[in-house]
Amino acid sequence: MPTTKKGKIVRATLERFPDVSSLAVSRYLINEYGEVFDHDIQKARELVRYHRGLKKGGHNFTPLPVRHNIKPPQTQRTLRTPYDLSPGLWLTFADVHVPFHEMKPIEAMIKHAQTWKIDGIFIDGDFQDCEAASFWMPTKKRNFDLEIEATIDMFDFINAELKPKKRVYKPGNHEDRLPRLFANKMPEIGMSMGGIVAQTEVLGFESRQIEYLDSLQVVMAGKLPIFHGHELRYSSVVNPARGLFLKLKSWGMTTHS
Repeated sequence: MPTTKKGKIVRATLERFPDVSSLAVSRYLINEYGEVFDHDIQKARELVRYHRGLKKGGHNFTPLPVRHNIKPPQTQRTLRTPYDLSPGLWLTFADVHVPFHEMKPIEAMIKHAQTWKIDGIFIDGDFQDCEAASFWMPTKKRNFDLEIEATIDMFDFINAELKPKKRVYKPGNHEDRLPRLFANKMPEIGMSMGGIVAQTEVLGFESRQIEYLDSLQVVMAGKLPIFHGHELRYSSVVNPARGLFLKLKSWGMTTHS
């Protein structure tokens, strides 16, 4: 059999995965090059077996030559530089879950913060609930427009009451629901662009002078690392403080739990 386009693809795939079963290789070929193989897994499998030197019903095949001069693949790891809060007095709060917020603790927080004359506010995730973008069954009829309006009103209310010089917002697991929805429903947009458009533009972060951080980005207050909590993935052992210490083996601050 002459070396065709299909044959070249099969040979290259077998060189990459010499120890993978013929059936698994065939499934990979259909997934990656379905049109080339007419989306017929049996045809793909016959070619895989042919290039492995397998006879019908046999299980022995001639080993492929060792690959040489192979370059390592480019890493897709995301490096997140910790965000350093500038020196000063910061009010840190989280888990407001607008529009399911409780006003009494919010009012108490604002009352005390007004006496402290804070320099900035740091929102450590889950300010917005994003229930309308949740995978889970909603408690009421989903209305994301009203949720956006409520979130904007809460931003402006806290800003007007405290008048902080700086405003920093790190998304939590609830804000992550929105870019995840974009990635699932519109994968051509992707998580990063979907999140930026839906959360920073619609909520007007730039005009409100709110610095929006990356999801899972560690925030440092001097030497104190601050997490939303869900990114640490520690189990609920005795209490959250103990679980946090067992995870970090050092000091730290977390919300979410």
